[in-house]
Amino acid sequence: MKKIIKNILEFIKDDFGWSRYISSIGMLIFMFYLYYTKIINNYLINNSINFSHYYLAQLVVIFAVFYLISIQKLKLNLLIFTTFSVLILYLNYSTKSSFNYFVDLISLDPKLNIWAKKVFINFQKPVALVLPLLIPYFFHKKRLNSFYGFTTKGFDYKPYLIMLLFMVPLIFAAAYGDSFQRMYPRYKPSIAEDYGLINHYVSVISFEASYVLRFVGVEAFFRGFLVIGGFLLFGKRAILPAACIYSIWHFGKPMGEAVGAFFGAYVLGIIAYKSKSIFGGIAIHYGVALLMELSAWYWILN
Repeated sequence: MKKIIKNILEFIKDDFGWSRYISSIGMLIFMFYLYYTKIINNYLINNSINFSHYYLAQLVVIFAVFYLISIQKLKLNLLIFTTFSVLILYLNYSTKSSFNYFVDLISLDPKLNIWAKKVFINFQKPVALVLPLLIPYFFHKKRLNSFYGFTTKGFDYKPYLIMLLFMVPLIFAAAYGDSFQRMYPRYKPSIAEDYGLINHYVSVISFEASYVLRFVGVEAFFRGFLVIGGFLLFGKRAILPAACIYSIWHFGKPMGEAVGAFFGAYVLGIIAYKSKSIFGGIAIHYGVALLMELSAWYWILN
């Protein structure tokens, strides 16, 4: 734990620059204002634009932050990197309906569909966010120690367990709020359980077990590709914009969660940058998600 804190403080001291940080955070605050005051949402509805508001924000930020703030110079590798990143985000956005369609296609009992779609959609992010990374990895594998951080070398679970223990009371308190309880738990028992088609505990546990796959995909892209991969091209400056993009990725969830996502992504980015592994991020990310699920279940049952 001390080593992680030391690495974080050393990185901030080494990377911090008033102009870059103020510009990045200022732009992020502006995007929060546009989204959470529903300006973007209302514009999209009134103008019949088919892109979701959070996806539009991702497009704006992934280009503007990397170009205007991080690199500050127009370079070919920057254009290739950001274009490929947007294509991956679009693939993630556009394949969600395909996974739901597959469940309908295999003709399950309609009463099972809600449960089946909730479980099966967890496989979507590894497909959309991890498989495309094989393309850039083919060109850069000699410069990478692993496939974008998929390595347990030097991984120690103890610091992450301590972090999670510190977060338990904070998450438990946040779970009392109405906005939190509207969002979580991610899977609530449906008519499949009411009709006895699946055991209540089996349905919930199967979802929570497959839920980890989402975070494998998310960590592979945001910490593996944007941070570890971005470091090859842009050095440590890749971490700040990756944190901004990750925060906007959470638009649509409670604002407090989206704000916290920036700080979490910044810290996880430093850890990935130092360790060259994403397994710490997967552990902390999935651990937080499970704590949120358990906290939500506690308030529902009580």
